[in-house]
Amino acid sequence: MEPDPFQFPDRIARLNSVAAVGAALVEHTAPLGFSGYVIGAKPHPETPYPGGFVVENWPQVWHHAYFDRHFGERDPVLHGVSVSGEPFSIDDLRLGRLGFSPSPGEIEVLDYAASLGFPHGFAVPIHRTQGYRGLACAVGGGP
Repeated sequence: MEPDPFQFPDRIARLNSVAAVGAALVEHTAPLGFSGYVIGAKPHPETPYPGGFVVENWPQVWHHAYFDRHFGERDPVLHGVSVSGEPFSIDDLRLGRLGFSPSPGEIEVLDYAASLGFPHGFAVPIHRTQGYRGLACAVGGGP
């Protein structure tokens, strides 16, 4: 029997560590082809690199490229979260279905992620009171 996705928030609310939440997320999404994740606060546009609260399981090579190649300044997922209040897929993003066509620099970020085994995924914008903006994103080889 497949897990009920609507029970997932209740399940993680009972967990007692960030690591346990990450493990539960991977357990829930890996059978669907999504083994990577990032959850956290959306960085401010003037400082586009993660700080504060971010939980993820991306490989170190991604982190090095993200900073060394300045991906934070052209991360299309962050762009998508800025313009969409709804969940979206990486395919939607690539195909311009969020109201913008990704720039060549944004496509480079997506292509690099794909080269690491993360060609597919989805992002969920998180909006809370007092202007808080965050995201949850799962990536992988896909179904």
